[in-house]
Amino acid sequence: MSSTSKYSELNKSDSTREQIIKAAMLCMIQYGPQRANISSIAGIAGVSRPTVYAHFENIEDLLKVAIIDGTQLLCQRLLMHVDGIADPKERLIEAFMELLSLSDEIDLLRDPVDHAIKIGSGRADDGSIMTQAVEVAMVIFKDLLKDDLPSDRPIEEMAETTIRFFLSLAELKRPQSVQDDVRNYVRRTLLPAIGYTS
Repeated sequence: MSSTSKYSELNKSDSTREQIIKAAMLCMIQYGPQRANISSIAGIAGVSRPTVYAHFENIEDLLKVAIIDGTQLLCQRLLMHVDGIADPKERLIEAFMELLSLSDEIDLLRDPVDHAIKIGSGRADDGSIMTQAVEVAMVIFKDLLKDDLPSDRPIEEMAETTIRFFLSLAELKRPQSVQDDVRNYVRRTLLPAIGYTS
């Protein structure tokens, strides 16, 4: 089982709805959102298709909820990963690198815009995945950087810049041996792009 799926393992004490949501997360991690369907999610959750439909109107509604819940788990994982790093800029870089490493496991992280078009309309105002990603990034920035946000940049702009930067790197396959080079590149380019001058 991948290191990300342990955050969405099914638990017998979960409600049926929670089991279905976690099964949807596992299904998206294993197969990607395009191949996730009610039958496979029901099978993973150990429930029938009618039970899934008793909790969710359709696959799109279920996937949206699973993405939101999965995003919250991802935020928790990133914050746990950087716990103990005092310098906010280094916390940001290490969280970014952790997210890049997870993009090899989670298809949705490699191309959230493509998934947003298939799951939502892709417009910025419809609650699509890209819009949710910016909102999540803003929360992460506030938690990671605390009071050390650059004052001359709106947090929304920082979040969108970081997401676009992430997307440009997430599609590239990187051998483990170049992680330090990638980290230094992120330090040299992303930090100034979001308003850190030194």
